[in-house]
Amino acid sequence: MLHPPGLHVRQRSVGRYEPESKDEQAEEPLLDAVFTPTIVLTKRAGAVTLYALWAMTLVVTSIVTAVLTRRLTYQSLGAFDNGFETELYKARPHIQVLREQFTGSLDFKDRSGFIPPDSPSMKYIGATPDVDAAWMELVGDRYFLLSDEEADAAFGPNAARYWNVHHGGYAIGLDVLHTLHCVNQLRMSLYPEVYPQDPRHGVMHKAHCVDHLRQLAMCGSDLTPIPTQWFPGLGQNYINSSQEHTCRDFWRVREWATERFNGSTAVKPRNRDGSPREDFYAPWSP
Repeated sequence: MLHPPGLHVRQRSVGRYEPESKDEQAEEPLLDAVFTPTIVLTKRAGAVTLYALWAMTLVVTSIVTAVLTRRLTYQSLGAFDNGFETELYKARPHIQVLREQFTGSLDFKDRSGFIPPDSPSMKYIGATPDVDAAWMELVGDRYFLLSDEEADAAFGPNAARYWNVHHGGYAIGLDVLHTLHCVNQLRMSLYPEVYPQDPRHGVMHKAHCVDHLRQLAMCGSDLTPIPTQWFPGLGQNYINSSQEHTCRDFWRVREWATERFNGSTAVKPRNRDGSPREDFYAPWSP
């Protein structure tokens, strides 16, 4: 029989016992000593490799899971530039993001603060008919009716509680316009001699407005840095809030809300069964 070169084979004759020589007996431990550590080392290296692959698989799986979870969460909640899940879905396509320069930060003279008269903010500050008109452009005609489909999407099983019997439908307003209404009420409260206090808009209403502004500021958590700078007229540093921000285009949203109020997309008043309603109050601005 032919054997591969280098292979040690013991020859035995058939039917005759030949004891192994001492040299042959001594060779076997030597062969074991040569080859056994190699086998052990090979097995050990294989185990280490398997453990390393297992650990790498765990790490990669964890990273992929974290990325997918974050992406799914992002998709489920929505985003600033295309609308959040809690926002009216029919309004979301009208969102447009832009950079907006804020104005109205104070300047100082003789340690007294003032807003420069050429500031665009002055259009909304004061108690004149022009200022009132500017605010009405912001907050007027802000309530409109939702369709049944829109109400179900916005409020789910709770939609029925928001049916307005007097106005024939689900009368709602966008929170941005409600918030501006609150700011306007606080503005008017600065001039009680010009704007008599309506009992509906008394102290508790103003307290509600202040707290709503608190919640809105915390909800948005705008991270734009507001620096301080030196003002010679004050003799110290003071904040300069006239910084550039990333915003949604308000006027696109305002145009859409106005169209829903009395334009071609306005939902008509109706009865609960969906039939047209003749006697109804026009959507109001509480």
